[in-house]
Amino acid sequence: MKLRRRAITLMAVVAMVGSVFATGAVAATPNTDRGDAPIRLRVDTFSPQRGEVANIPAHLRSNGVAEGQRGYYIVQFDGPIAQDARDAVAAQGAEILSYIPDFAYKVRMNPAQARKVSALDATSWVGVFEPGFKIDPDVSREGVNTYRVDLENGANGAAAQGLIAATGASIVQRNGRVLTIAATSEQIDAVAGVVDVAWISDFLFFEKHNEYGAGVIMGANVANSSGYDGSTQTVAVADTGIGDGTTSPHVDVNGRVTAVFDWPASSAPTCYTAFPDGAQDVDSGHGTHTALSVLSDGGPGGEGKGTAPAASLVFQATEDYADLFGVCAGSPDGYYLLGLPDDLNDLYQQAYNAGARVHSNSWGSSVAGDYTTSSEQTDEFTWNNTDMLITFSAGNSGTDANNNGVVDDDSIGAPATAKNVLTVGASENERADNFPCDSTSGAACSGVNDIFTYGSAWPGDFSAPPISTDQSAGNAEQMAAFSSRGPTDDGRIKPDVVAPGTWVLSGFSDLYQEFYDGSANPQNGAWQYDGWGFPLNEEYKYMGGTSMSNPLAAGAAAVVRDYYNKAHSVDASAALTKATLINSAVDMLDENNDGADDNDFPIPNSHEGWGRIDLANAVDGSAEFVDAAGLTTGGSDTYNYTATAGGVFKVTLAYSDFPSTATASSNLVNDLDLVVTAPDGTTTYVGNNFSSGWSQTGGSEDRTNNVENVYIQAASSGTYTVEVVGFNVPFGPQPYALVVDGGATGPVDNPPTVSVDAPANGATVSGTITVDTTASDDNGVSSVEVFVDGASIGFDTGTGVSFDTTTVNDGTVSISATATDTIGQTATDSVTVTVDNVVVDDPPTVSIDSPTRGRIDGTITIITSSSDDIGVASVEVFVEGASVGFDTGSGVVWNSATVPNGRTEISAVATDTSGQTASDQVNVNVQNTTTDTPPTVTVDAPTDGATVAGTITIDTTASDDNGVSSVEVFVDGASIGFDTGTGVSFDTTTVNDGTVSISATATDTIGQTATDAVSVTVDNVPNDDPPTVTVDAPTDGATVAGTITIDTTASDDNGVSSVEVFVDGASIGFDTGTGVAFDTTTVADGGLTISATATDTVGQTATDTIAVIVDNVVGGTDMHIGDLDGTSAEVGSTRYTATVTARVHDDSEAAVAGVTVNFSYVVRDRTQTMSCVTDSAGSCSATTRRVNTSTNLDGIDISVTSVTGGSLTYNAGANHDPDGDSDGTSIIVLPPAGAQFAR
Repeated sequence: MKLRRRAITLMAVVAMVGSVFATGAVAATPNTDRGDAPIRLRVDTFSPQRGEVANIPAHLRSNGVAEGQRGYYIVQFDGPIAQDARDAVAAQGAEILSYIPDFAYKVRMNPAQARKVSALDATSWVGVFEPGFKIDPDVSREGVNTYRVDLENGANGAAAQGLIAATGASIVQRNGRVLTIAATSEQIDAVAGVVDVAWISDFLFFEKHNEYGAGVIMGANVANSSGYDGSTQTVAVADTGIGDGTTSPHVDVNGRVTAVFDWPASSAPTCYTAFPDGAQDVDSGHGTHTALSVLSDGGPGGEGKGTAPAASLVFQATEDYADLFGVCAGSPDGYYLLGLPDDLNDLYQQAYNAGARVHSNSWGSSVAGDYTTSSEQTDEFTWNNTDMLITFSAGNSGTDANNNGVVDDDSIGAPATAKNVLTVGASENERADNFPCDSTSGAACSGVNDIFTYGSAWPGDFSAPPISTDQSAGNAEQMAAFSSRGPTDDGRIKPDVVAPGTWVLSGFSDLYQEFYDGSANPQNGAWQYDGWGFPLNEEYKYMGGTSMSNPLAAGAAAVVRDYYNKAHSVDASAALTKATLINSAVDMLDENNDGADDNDFPIPNSHEGWGRIDLANAVDGSAEFVDAAGLTTGGSDTYNYTATAGGVFKVTLAYSDFPSTATASSNLVNDLDLVVTAPDGTTTYVGNNFSSGWSQTGGSEDRTNNVENVYIQAASSGTYTVEVVGFNVPFGPQPYALVVDGGATGPVDNPPTVSVDAPANGATVSGTITVDTTASDDNGVSSVEVFVDGASIGFDTGTGVSFDTTTVNDGTVSISATATDTIGQTATDSVTVTVDNVVVDDPPTVSIDSPTRGRIDGTITIITSSSDDIGVASVEVFVEGASVGFDTGSGVVWNSATVPNGRTEISAVATDTSGQTASDQVNVNVQNTTTDTPPTVTVDAPTDGATVAGTITIDTTASDDNGVSSVEVFVDGASIGFDTGTGVSFDTTTVNDGTVSISATATDTIGQTATDAVSVTVDNVPNDDPPTVTVDAPTDGATVAGTITIDTTASDDNGVSSVEVFVDGASIGFDTGTGVAFDTTTVADGGLTISATATDTVGQTATDTIAVIVDNVVGGTDMHIGDLDGTSAEVGSTRYTATVTARVHDDSEAAVAGVTVNFSYVVRDRTQTMSCVTDSAGSCSATTRRVNTSTNLDGIDISVTSVTGGSLTYNAGANHDPDGDSDGTSIIVLPPAGAQFAR
């Protein structure tokens, strides 16, 4: 019954939410003679121009948007979206929110505005954004799950939360526009019907993507020795914590940490309890290791040196310990990155405000290539802050699931799937010193670490050669097997680049270090993770994962920015920094780890992206570059470069694109094209048209990536033309960066030319004018800035600059334009105009267009039109002198039944921007032919005189000639709710038995009421007989020994409340259906009574009693181990525990209870002890402390040292094990199958 009632409630909520879409839908009919571009959503791709509709369930479709209410629509255009087409939509009062491929926007507007937008020349289709579009098709659907719900920008979060809660979903947490909820599949469908919900996806915890490699493999030593060491840059790292949480966390960075910010976790009442511990790094040392990989200046011998050894650091600590329960109980207690905000813009903004222009992140969620809301937020920040490059580790989800010896595609995490970040995969490290370790710590280290193979460390992920047998370090041309592979789900090339990510040596957090500190972490009783293999010493340890490759790349980005600052006095944009790292990267030769440098996977590929970072190449000064202001749809920029014959010619275009949305299946928004023409003027190359690692002629433009590359193997002598074209720029202008290398030199660069074309010199102007300019340069114009009397009013990106002349005094004004080319040379032109804004401001005009004179009835829309030479501020509508609203463009709705029949005056008053008014009146004859009689109402159920009990539903029927406003239901005069069509539920047990009055009052639209009532008899007291009970086992008179189970059977006509079991009159527990266990050895041998007492729901009882004989006398003077078993369990991703179970027998093999079994085991040359006490079956278990998988691959050897207590003597010589998995005295417990190293 409960399930049924809940289903009815849910259906009612769905109906309520659906009512928002009751009327006013724009007919989703395409304009004729338009293109047939599809709408590409995650849930489906469909072409409205072909008459196709999205394939979503019927219950996830709406009936449109109610008149006067704002809802969400898709507005599609004929093709690439020009600025004037976008402006035309906004001019209708519509709010453009995001881009949807192809050539469409998601728009917030009301039905009247939607009809106007649909009539625009440029629009080809307008349709409602359906509830079914909002649910990630990959969400979990079985049982109750935890979900993330994102609300639209501008939504009322509190109101949306209330509607979501009304679906029955449980609100776990809300932070701004992001909610975490627990819900069933049916409830999720109902949540999608809440208007302001934008996207629903599975809730996922962010996880960590757990020197010499940087210096040699990446060319950092060469770059640093050239003076480019990051000294002008500040890098932010968001991670677990850093050292002791202060600005002096490690000797290698002390004095260069400018800020440490703590992001403490807040507990979620139905998910977890957090225990914030500040910014210290206590569990994995992950944050300290990643931060020092960016900018450590290294130890005395250069050990642990980062790529940007002179940069400054801003650190953001986000990890805290949490106990997980409730809806989050499926994950273990432990340390999580719970401090990361739901809106990552907040995280990035704090770092930006602190001076950081590179932001390093070695964490993410495993989403297998999805573009998520965290990806969207990250792209949003870069779009709004184009000078900060954000780097992310690609993830550690690389596996060989099909066992073909090659790592599979499609495992990039998020936010690494964002377009504007530098996504970093992991290649193998290579060290000439063979990864030394500290042999003085007491650890089993012989001086160098044992480099494991991928198959031995992760046998479940890599079981087939060549990847399974490949060593995890030693060949810089190979990929790390675990590194997540691309492409993204929409086909973009990811990762962008790779850097060393195995056996990376970096700084060690000086807290709870095993062998170096006196005690473990008191929060979880564990030592800090000591990395891969054994540490070098107490300052440095080895770790692996894309967590380690990412900070090396972030440091490289800081060095690139340092280069542009020092060599060119340029504050490099994120796009320029990214383009430089990609253009200078080198193609690895053994990406499939088969031991042959045969380049089986040439760039660009899903393993390494565009290659391994080469920092020496990036800052050697050989490349030309452009950091341009931007393009709009249809615009283009052209640059000329002279190449050396026979050399390579390489061009990279990169730009920070406008953010996409998680609902879209293709995530490129602004689409720029790279086109390179050879010196012959006819041979062309387009971006990303590659074969065998080199660009091919011809081909189609890339419509997927915001990074494009042309790489010509053997350049011709002469001038290459490089063109950047704005194919589709729905959110422009789109800035971009170009990097050109490979023997290319630009021609002599003359200053630009510029002219102010409009207004003409000497012209007289007024109102708002457009200042048009023309500029040119032999190698490209970077920007054209327009000034009025020396004050900047904006940049001309190709459509002129608008200027309101009323913002300056009448008289002579100077208008000038300054053009800047790509190397900073400028030119200026100016004109002088006369501003004359003195005009005669006439009053406005207004007319009432509908209704006209004559008869009206019912509800009408009063439509007006108005105009003014300067502008109309408002049009207010009155009926008989009383205001009924303002006409904002869609008229004013008025119910004529609110006035008496007869002559009625309707008037409209228009007010212009200077306060002048005008009015118009029309007299109408109101004739509402039906007199508004009171409503009628009946109580249909229960019927008058009925007898009721338990929970009932009160059903009513109400009608009125002009509409029922509400039906309120009362019990004995007290309101219990409103009948909205599904009745009102009432629990009759809340009132006394006897006669009760149930009434319903209907109210019509003008406040008239009617009431109906019935009388019912409440009878909730049933006839109740006493219960019956029997003791079924043991049987009466039986002889028993050891531990027995006492089984009972009980029944009652109205329900059994409990069955309590007694032995010799003493309670031993309650039988809840599985019997009650009793250890007969706790009583003396002899006669014993067993009884069971059943109690029913009204307190009546019944008892059954039996007698048994206890006989526990067994022989035996010695005891020994009769069985020894072991199991292991993974704890997190880096450790495991071993549990040993012993069974103690006497010399007649009977169980011995109540004795203590003592064990010992050795971890890294230290002896540990543990013990347990046997139960009535002679069995007990003990569990070791957590040990690191990487240093305990061969298992833990556990031995029984003694058995103490009781009256028997322990005889170790009699120990045995019938299972044969031990000798009865000791056992080796191996790691769990598929146990993983931390990565």
